[in-house]
Amino acid sequence: MSFEGSQGWKLGSRDSEGDNAFKYLHDFISEYLAARVVDSSPDFRIQKFPIKVTCQIAARQLQKAFPIWISMGQQPTPTLPKILAASAIAIALLCWFPFLIPAAVGGAVLAVLLLKNKPCDPKDVRKFFDGFRIGGHRGAPKSFPENGMAGFIQAKNDGADLIEFDVALTKDGEAVLLHDDDLDRTTNLSGPIREKTLAQLARANISANFTRTTKGNLAPVENEGIPKLEAVVKWAVENNMKMLFDVKDSDPELVKIIGNLFEKYHLYDKAIVCSFYPWVVYFIKQGNQKILSGLTWRQKFFSYKDIENTSPRYSGLKHYIYVLIDIVHVFLLKLVTPWFLGADLLLTNNLDISKSFVMEQRGRGLHVAVWTVNDIAEMHWMLEDLSIPILTDYPSYVSKMTHLSAIRERDYAEPALQSAACSSSS
Repeated sequence: MSFEGSQGWKLGSRDSEGDNAFKYLHDFISEYLAARVVDSSPDFRIQKFPIKVTCQIAARQLQKAFPIWISMGQQPTPTLPKILAASAIAIALLCWFPFLIPAAVGGAVLAVLLLKNKPCDPKDVRKFFDGFRIGGHRGAPKSFPENGMAGFIQAKNDGADLIEFDVALTKDGEAVLLHDDDLDRTTNLSGPIREKTLAQLARANISANFTRTTKGNLAPVENEGIPKLEAVVKWAVENNMKMLFDVKDSDPELVKIIGNLFEKYHLYDKAIVCSFYPWVVYFIKQGNQKILSGLTWRQKFFSYKDIENTSPRYSGLKHYIYVLIDIVHVFLLKLVTPWFLGADLLLTNNLDISKSFVMEQRGRGLHVAVWTVNDIAEMHWMLEDLSIPILTDYPSYVSKMTHLSAIRERDYAEPALQSAACSSSS
């Protein structure tokens, strides 16, 4: 039996440990069976296997699966494979020793209560969401390069009241804006951003591969560098623009940078941090409990690369394991995950939105926002009928949506339509 390298298992984490969940579980079972063979009793039963030996084997495998870094009090970065390995080993132990189940359940409940994040100040939550209706998804990416200052300025001019951007960390620990793990798609450079210093990124041009797809009287697209996170935050505060940080990494250094920015610019009612990865949201909040946070999600995120669910992330057995993980993730997301994380928002894909879902989440005290809405009629439905904020690639459509509302009001005001409405209701 062979195992793939650990790189394919990483989701939301860029650590270089060889964490392969299959390998840890395989090693655990192999060592268990090897030790079991030593017993010469012909009627050996699994219940008779020494607890001490089993625990020693489990401890050795967990030590490999969960390396502990103790450096200036920094927390280890959990990854999905490590969580999967620990869960599998825990389930195996409980199956072998069912008398441990009551203690395990009690311990789990106590751990959840002790480890859960605290909710934010309701005043900050209310003030943030009261001023959030239209968010520029990476700025105005159809008019100017995504995650660039020109795009953020255009989003503001188009009527957006929030800008959404993606945060990344350089090799020398500087927080900048970039959506992808590498520079290839959006710049004239190539390679992972985590392998580049800020000085090396000075040559990057985010306009190099950009093609404008919107029409109108817009300024020409000029060469533009990758902006630093703090520069964007400062501009947003000065221009009264709310912010949504999209974070994919729970690196302790990045957690510290974000926490410091929230403290320095008092962003507690001006910005929110969101992520697809629950552990990222958890550690951001652990760094500063006053930070507003949200969980971004869509169906089958961990098993498929695309929204249409046509491009699997993995093949073979690994794919079906991640399909199962997606099912469990969505189930817990609608049940307990936001409560445990202390999240204030479910940032939901537009294909997963329904009136019943919105009402259900409001009943749980959660806000709902939608990504990415690029259809005018859909914008109108979500903003006017559902009363939920949206992220869009076309913040300029705000004026068109207002025009659509005016047309609907005008048409409905005609006597024929009013009489038809009255007769249908009677």
